[in-house]
Amino acid sequence: MRQFDVHELRSGAGGLVLILQNDLTDMLDSCVVAPVMAGPGMPIARLRPAMTFQARDVIVAIDRMAAIERRAIGRYEGTLRAFEAEFKAAIDLLFFGF
Repeated sequence: MRQFDVHELRSGAGGLVLILQNDLTDMLDSCVVAPVMAGPGMPIARLRPAMTFQARDVIVAIDRMAAIERRAIGRYEGTLRAFEAEFKAAIDLLFFGF
């Protein structure tokens, strides 16, 4: 799993998550992720970046990030690395207010 890649969840509920955690922490049994949700939904300026992924409008809900067990992360679906700056800005806004 690489930072800013999108994976399917293994749980029966399905859904997609964005890997937020840096690759250098692969030895941990948990990983910080944010849900990738159908959009445009509620794109909150800078906090829930909106984009197109696999020909669908989606938002990444940075405000709903969570640590989950790595074993809950399933199949690789693609990458959103091109939006790295937007994700970092959203994290800065959430934790530091700017």
